[in-house]
Amino acid sequence: MRREFDRKDKKIVNVQDLHTRGGTILGTSRGGFDGEKIADAVQAKGINQIYAIGGDGTHRGLLKLSKIFRQRNIEVSLIGIPKTIDNDLAIIDKTFGFDTAVEIGSWAIRCADVEANSAEYGVGLVKVMGRHAGHIAMHAALASRDVNICIIPESPFDVYGPKGLLEYIVKRLKQRHHCVIVIAEGAGGAAHDVNLESTKTIDASGNVLPPVRARAKK
Repeated sequence: MRREFDRKDKKIVNVQDLHTRGGTILGTSRGGFDGEKIADAVQAKGINQIYAIGGDGTHRGLLKLSKIFRQRNIEVSLIGIPKTIDNDLAIIDKTFGFDTAVEIGSWAIRCADVEANSAEYGVGLVKVMGRHAGHIAMHAALASRDVNICIIPESPFDVYGPKGLLEYIVKRLKQRHHCVIVIAEGAGGAAHDVNLESTKTIDASGNVLPPVRARAKK
């Protein structure tokens, strides 16, 4: 019988299709936790090692926990293991999940190219993750021969003007009647001639939410 762990009832139930869901059976959230409750549980269960696998939000949370443990004189070893698909860490060659992200991005690009080619002056736009680093966009674009424009946070560009992005798109459409664009989610901040208006709201993980409006600079 296939069985799995039920988070609510704390019992074993069914593990059918578990291989397609992996660690998501444990649940997920966008930051926010009660450090004091975690400290209480650590003390009550005699835990002396905690391994945190995740990105910047996860490690900010780990830092917060370390401060609480120090204040309460709880002797626990905290180990942070980087897991970011953006592949934006120094020293190591590749982070967990990066290859998969590039593979899925390449698949999306192929689909966008088919759609763009199916319509007169069709434009396929693929946005991938990468708030501050364009590694996924760049590698996915390099893995495909279908990308005409790749926009990443590390490369400043103009939206308007004779050498701007829009002018190039128009030129491309006139010549080849279709265009495929790949853009990293944080690339908008690299535009020279656009002002991004942000609420500067921070989510529970400490990440600044993306801009809510873009306006051309005068």
